[in-house]
Amino acid sequence: MKNILSALLIVLLPALSFAQNHNKIRKLGALSIGMTIDQMKKALPSYKCKIDEPDANEPGNWNQPTTVSFTKPGTTKAEYIVLIDNDEKAKVIDYYGHDTKLNGVSVGMTLGQLGAKFPKVQFSFLNAVENDKESIVISATVANYPGIEISFKSTPQLNKKDASDVKPSDLPSTLTISKFTVAY
Repeated sequence: MKNILSALLIVLLPALSFAQNHNKIRKLGALSIGMTIDQMKKALPSYKCKIDEPDANEPGNWNQPTTVSFTKPGTTKAEYIVLIDNDEKAKVIDYYGHDTKLNGVSVGMTLGQLGAKFPKVQFSFLNAVENDKESIVISATVANYPGIEISFKSTPQLNKKDASDVKPSDLPSTLTISKFTVAY
């Protein structure tokens, strides 16, 4: 088990197969990077669309992206949450992963399942690991793409460690993905 964990976590993510085809990583369900709000509404015709623009009067909000969420009828939790740029093009530039799936990665998947699903992918466990006592955040970069960040629900054992002390071998295969974000 330790060998599997070490292998998969020498590993953690840089490619999730997007090194082979990064176009796949640019799609999230019915939505994709580069879509306009109108295109998203057409792709999700029955969903309720909510647009939250940052308050330009708030410090630090200048040129911040707008958040757009889509909620399925009869539900209250947004199924899709994306960021769009604030210029005249207003196109999707990033995703938030909540109850979403991306190229075989999904919220609720364990670290062990992630490694089993992508056994041939060369992941890199980067040093950008944060431990906020609730989640472990692991970042990955592929070529010149910012890559993705995956948050795992933390454990009492990991909570006792500083982020700089967390090693791949410390991460149990039962860690569960709680969120992921994708950069384009």
